[in-house]
Parts: sequence; structure tokens; C-alpha cells
Amino acid sequence: MEYKNKINKVIKNTFDGKDSKDCIAKQQPLIDIKKKILFIDDDQILRDMYSAKFQRNGYEIKAVASGEEALNLIKGLYIPDILITDLMIPIMDGFSIFETIKKEKLLPNVIAIMLTNKGLSEEINKAKELGFDLLGFASADKL
Repeated sequence: MEYKNKINKVIKNTFDGKDSKDCIAKQQPLIDIKKKILFIDDDQILRDMYSAKFQRNGYEIKAVASGEEALNLIKGLYIPDILITDLMIPIMDGFSIFETIKKEKLLPNVIAIMLTNKGLSEEINKAKELGFDLLGFASADKL
């Protein structure tokens, strides 16, 4: 809510001191910001469960099955605030996806979360080295 209030204040200040009566947006909030999440997992059941949970909590979510789909969305100018990727995805794993995003500087401000069912120390260390903000241990029964 604090983030939304800050954005509304910035937008309000862009009207150069004009009274908000001159603004069409006066009848409603100036902006309704939903945090955007890009969720990458090859498991359809997990994509559906996480999507439902995040939508219920007010997030806009796009869930895809592969790194290729995720990169196509991002390059098509879908800019998520949060990136959640499973580690074990065929063809392009979660590490490879995030390495590509960082190398090409596609999402410089994204909060990156990697999910894994294993939690091996090598995975944890590599996730930290790559700059993931959080490492989660995915489990459908915790939803």
C-alpha cells in the first residue's frame, strides 16, 4: 500500500500543481498498481496452484512452462517485478534462464527467486553467486 501511495503522489505532482479537478483520474485512484510475477515451472499443476494463490493475493501473474517462453515474454516487453523460477526445467534450467536475463540485462530491477525440491548445497551456493534474492524449497503441500 505504501508503494501505491508513493506512486500516486509522484503522478499527482506531475500535473504541475494543477487542481486534480482538471484530471480525468479524479473520480478514481490515479493508478492501481499490481505487482507482476513471472513464474516458470514445467509442472502444470504447480503453475496452476501458484497462479491461483498469487492472483487471490492481488498479484498479476504470468506462468510459463519453459525458459524460452519466459525470455520471449520478457523480450516482448513484459517486465515483471518478481521472477520465480524452478531449478529443474528441461532444456534451459533455472540457472540458465537467470544467467541469460542477467547477461542481456533484461530485468535489472527484478526480485529473483529460485525454487527447488532438492536444496543441495551446490545449488544454494550457485544461486547466491548468480544473485538470486531468495531460494525456496518448493512443495505443493505447503500451498
